[in-house]
Amino acid sequence: MPRPGRRAPGAVRPLLEEVDPATGAAKWGHAFGSGWTVGRILSSDPLVAAAYHSGRKVWSLTAFTTDGKVRSHGEAPFGTDQRCNGWGDGSGDMGGCPAAVADADTLYLAGGAPGRELGIDLTDHVIAVDLATGKEKWRANAPDGRRIWPMALEGGKVVAYLWPEGKAAGAVVALKPADGAQEVLLQSPAGAAGAQKVFFPHGARTAWAGGRLFLLNGRVKSPEPGLVHHALLSFGK
Repeated sequence: MPRPGRRAPGAVRPLLEEVDPATGAAKWGHAFGSGWTVGRILSSDPLVAAAYHSGRKVWSLTAFTTDGKVRSHGEAPFGTDQRCNGWGDGSGDMGGCPAAVADADTLYLAGGAPGRELGIDLTDHVIAVDLATGKEKWRANAPDGRRIWPMALEGGKVVAYLWPEGKAAGAVVALKPADGAQEVLLQSPAGAAGAQKVFFPHGARTAWAGGRLFLLNGRVKSPEPGLVHHALLSFGK
């Protein structure tokens, strides 16, 4: 179980540890460089962490082996959702990235143009990152510049949610892990576009299970007379 947030002795450096849940003892620890802050745990198996440098306005990806050695590390040359690099959202949710999945060798992450403040408005493609080298394998663009988020790995393919845009409803697509070629798994009806747009990407959660898409609202208010608040939306064949 990774435990970020501590500081290495003698220096202002964040420390990432794997902790034995039975004893609470650290199995290993990795200290990041001065000025860096651990932003998100993008994957726990394999372990991939995002860190950001608020002074330089850059962020990085670090992949680890099972015994805590650095497998690959590098500053990311692309932007991603603020909830994935962890910069500036203040939530403290270390596992809060809504748009990243990984297999043994590759991280699949929603990306976009780098922003001046590390956050971007539109993640319009999926980027495959080689965890052995930290290098980019390929990019798969969303059609018409729409927002796209990886959700799961299924049948050897990356399952991603294509957000609604204009009159087009959302859809679930599968990306081939070799090159990112896409095919539609589940197309929501056009009449559902309005209901799907209620779930704003900056707070929503997506999930894919049993051939169904689930959209969860990140903020649900208490019941109020005459007002309807959408908490959950699901589509399937």
